[in-house]
Amino acid sequence: MGILISNPKFIITVDPRRRILRDSSIYIEDGKIVRIAKNEEVKRDYPSADIVIDAANNVITPGLINTHCHTNSRLARGLADNLFINSWVHERIRPFSGALKPEEANLSALAFGLDCLKSGTTCMAEYGGFHMDEAMKALYDIGMRAVVAMPMEGFWARGGSALETSIGALQDFIKKTRDQPDDRIQLSVSIPITASLQGWRRTKEIADENNILIQSHMSSCVESENEFKQTHRRSHEMPFLEEAKALGPNLLAVHSNWFSEEDIGLILQHKVKVNHCPTAAATGAYGQLKSGSILKMMEHSIPIALGSDGAASSNFLDMIRVAYQLVSHRDARIDASLFHAETLLEMITCNGAGALLLDRVTGSLEEGKAADIVLFDIKRHEWQPLHNPVSNLMFSASGATVDTVLVDGKVVVQAGVLKSMNQEEILGRMEKTAFDLAERSGIRDKVPKAWPIE
Repeated sequence: MGILISNPKFIITVDPRRRILRDSSIYIEDGKIVRIAKNEEVKRDYPSADIVIDAANNVITPGLINTHCHTNSRLARGLADNLFINSWVHERIRPFSGALKPEEANLSALAFGLDCLKSGTTCMAEYGGFHMDEAMKALYDIGMRAVVAMPMEGFWARGGSALETSIGALQDFIKKTRDQPDDRIQLSVSIPITASLQGWRRTKEIADENNILIQSHMSSCVESENEFKQTHRRSHEMPFLEEAKALGPNLLAVHSNWFSEEDIGLILQHKVKVNHCPTAAATGAYGQLKSGSILKMMEHSIPIALGSDGAASSNFLDMIRVAYQLVSHRDARIDASLFHAETLLEMITCNGAGALLLDRVTGSLEEGKAADIVLFDIKRHEWQPLHNPVSNLMFSASGATVDTVLVDGKVVVQAGVLKSMNQEEILGRMEKTAFDLAERSGIRDKVPKAWPIE
């Protein structure tokens, strides 16, 4: 099927030359971008199309990429505010997520995908949780591109039978899910930094054999740093992982708020991928502004990709809003030159694709890549006047101004409405399911009511 996206105001390609195109169109065939050129050239080479999208009132970008998500907690939004990490995890999120039934995990992932697509995110990394087969199915059905991890929770033990059980579960997961209808859903594995040396070594071997990504929460906050030190009797994560022979370009370090200079040197040496979740860090008081770890890595030209974390930590999944949080570093460092709009857009497009090993597939608008495309409505007041499209996008607009979204060449959002599934049916199921889960997990009674509801 041929799709012509005709005459947008601007096409922000984020290609290697970082071109912003005027008077240009995009032609898509079989899910791929086959031509990006001036309007008259595209019309001459492709005189007919099955679908024509008039983009005269749009700015076009690559699909946005969220490199750290937890779909299990999507229905817990508003139930875990103003908590430090240990209370947040053990008193709220784990009991809530642990109470999920398979069909509820499916709905939670659908709700997550709905949030993502409607705010322009076309690709995401699921860290892993309960009923990942259901999450994977939901993300496929709603039209997302995703990297979904099998969580290796058995590695909380130091080895032995728990290690072998986890390895067996991972291998079964790979076999069970390898044959997908298409490549929109990719496999991954997540492993806690507190896993044993042997566990890390075995996980890296399996990831290398199957060409999959390893995800791990690392250096998230002071509490997680202390837990690592108590578990492994070491000061820093990266030297430990170097000993485990687990460092490499298929390792994604998640959060990355407190890396030392030694850690950063090993990240650079081994081309480890780096995720940062600035809004989750801000709400959870992880210390990103105090540590300055992200700025130090950027000084070494280490690409930083961004994530929202869960809907009960960041609370929103709009990646433009997530990226904007980084502007707070300007005030903390008294340096207004930090985090240009272009830098922020790279973090949620091409850097995200690289972090998920998908840079040959998505992350920029180039001929031959997948047609993961977002059209923003520039008739909205947030976009006017339009002196600088990248500045308006990152500093003035938000995901709420998304008009149309394509993933793999399929229109999944049109005129701000989800088209890949029944949006109203998903929304209709969410509230009852979320309230039932809050009651069943015992969370509802733990949430304080600051103001009376009468």
